[in-house]
Amino acid sequence: ITSSIGAAMAGWHGAAMLCYVTPKEHLGLPDVEDVKQGVIAYKIAAHSADVALGEGTAERILAVSRSQGDREDLDAGIVLTLRDVTESRRAKEVLERSRDQLELEVQSRTAELRQAQKAEAVGQLAGGIAHDFNNLLAAILGFATAARDDLPREHPVRGDLVEVVQAAERARDIVQ
Repeated sequence: ITSSIGAAMAGWHGAAMLCYVTPKEHLGLPDVEDVKQGVIAYKIAAHSADVALGEGTAERILAVSRSQGDREDLDAGIVLTLRDVTESRRAKEVLERSRDQLELEVQSRTAELRQAQKAEAVGQLAGGIAHDFNNLLAAILGFATAARDDLPREHPVRGDLVEVVQAAERARDIVQ
């Protein structure tokens, strides 16, 4: 009991691990009932520390290990360890949520990049078509203007060439 009170105080002051050693280990090997009583006492101690800290829902891992000597003259003992893994689990959850959010952000940015690349490709295609169309309009304007200027004012085709030049100029203005 005294040991569990000390463990509760240690936990309250920030100890992340409480190590239990049975009193019988000073005299010999503890039996199953000694270990059971020790586990109960240290669970109470750990819970008391959690309550004192306002962390009533702390999760703890209980680990029991048996150490045995290689020689007959060494006594065997049982060590009981309680370790608070609450912060570790919370940190893991935060890390997993952060990873998931980052993954979604990468997917979103990748989709935006693909969309931008598509828009750039469409822009380059449109620019190439506009350039080629301008080249065609330049030829139409040049030849229609030359043909119009070569004809006398009263020639019947001259009016048609004036319309061709005006239409080509409007088309050129649209492309630019």
